[in-house]
Amino acid sequence: MLLFWPSVLDIRKILSLLEEYTLRVETAIGAGVLLSEYIKELSEDNPNLRVQLVGHSLGCRVILSAVQQLSEQPQKVPVARQLLIGAAVPEGDCTEQGPWPKKVSDLFRIKGRRLSKNSDVILYSQDDEILGWKFQAAEAGARRRGLESFGSRKAVGLTGGPSPNRWTEVVHFPRMGHSDYLTEPDALQYVAGMVGRLVDRPVSKRPEDKRLLDEKKLGQRRLASMRPRG
Repeated sequence: MLLFWPSVLDIRKILSLLEEYTLRVETAIGAGVLLSEYIKELSEDNPNLRVQLVGHSLGCRVILSAVQQLSEQPQKVPVARQLLIGAAVPEGDCTEQGPWPKKVSDLFRIKGRRLSKNSDVILYSQDDEILGWKFQAAEAGARRRGLESFGSRKAVGLTGGPSPNRWTEVVHFPRMGHSDYLTEPDALQYVAGMVGRLVDRPVSKRPEDKRLLDEKKLGQRRLASMRPRG
């Protein structure tokens, strides 16, 4: 399943970043909440549904938000893996003080066993031209505008951080630009090898009276996934 969420941000222009970054982060987190609700609806008619979630750039916040929501009790849908590519996510948000401190393998269990030894995979590049000073400047500006964020502003997609223990696998792609992950064969082959080939696998349809994901209003959703866990 492909999710096209309303990012609408020209990350190549620093002016656009400073003006719109805060709004786009909130939209991404809200999209993650809606994605989790959509997956839960699908699971009602597909009880054996398990998911792997893949995100790029700000889309990684969509994934982290959705994973947290799906991990809330009762757990209806097990998440086997999240794969974050060039994550435009500050390291501090993935620490104990932030909203996303735990591995998928710690959040989702079946009879006490972990679902996947590679449950949390990071693809990063120290040569990412977007996630260096531009990202940190946007993150600093967003925090001044009231964006709730935590600790280090360094991007996960630039460093592979915040620490080796946070992820189950960290892969460095040297000389990889921010958008190159979507076109470079090495990156694409790695992702395909990790999550498998896309196949046409229809799922049971939901009743007609249930709204589609893109019919819901993101602006009216509470961004519950930004609350740190108690």
